Amino acid sequence: MSKRPDYISSSAIQFNQFQGDLHAAVTLNAVQWGISAPLLGEFTQWSTNYVAFYSQVSIKDKRTKEALDNYKAFVVDYVFFLRSFVQGSLVNNALIPIGTRGALGLNPRGLSPRQPKEKITTEPIVKLIPLGGGLVRFNFKVDAASRLAHMHPDSNGIAIYYRFSSIGNPAPLPPPVTSSLGAPVLTHEEGEETDMVVTRDSRADNGLPTTEGYELYVSTRAQFMLQFSLSDIGKMLHVYARWINSSKPQNSGNFSNVSSMLIG
Repeated sequence: MSKRPDYISSSAIQFNQFQGDLHAAVTLNAVQWGISAPLLGEFTQWSTNYVAFYSQVSIKDKRTKEALDNYKAFVVDYVFFLRSFVQGSLVNNALIPIGTRGALGLNPRGLSPRQPKEKITTEPIVKLIPLGGGLVRFNFKVDAASRLAHMHPDSNGIAIYYRFSSIGNPAPLPPPVTSSLGAPVLTHEEGEETDMVVTRDSRADNGLPTTEGYELYVSTRAQFMLQFSLSDIGKMLHVYARWINSSKPQNSGNFSNVSSMLIG
């Protein structure tokens, strides 16, 4: 899961601006925001003391090592207070409009809500690249004009259904899309790459048809490699792929056309 940026800047100039703006806003709106007078007084004392320390180091050519050391030591304590104050009284304070909390740089949850993923209406563009020794690179794109592999924006994974046949045999029909097939469940944090191999023994538990002879592989990456066994070399590999939405299987896409290649 991608992390929200820290509202405490490591830059002295930016931190000075942040704490000054925050103190001014809290002072102006303390009653409306439900900030008690003792807590506001404590914040004011910290902010006033910080300004005194910062003034001793703000001009780089004139500051001393002792002044810089004193500033750094004070900031450690001030930041500890600020985090406690912000988390306890501001960032989740329903009396403060969320837009105001965002403008103050507090990064509250819900400031930029995720857009819901839509129904996927396109199929992956599949490219199979034989690398020799049973190794195959899988490449998936949304747009044929794109040079690079990339995931569908409304998908959180790609599911490939594959099977083998002897040379000369026709390509198999795609696996049926039924309510029991759905979309495989991916358990991973947002932005984290994950792969899932479904073996012959567990196909039925994952909704994969057991009579058509398909294997299932699921990944959050638009490009990956699979190593097939030496016994598969010389066989034809047939692949159907679909973009999936594991949280809303009904929004997953349709199967691609079959892609076939000789395992070398």
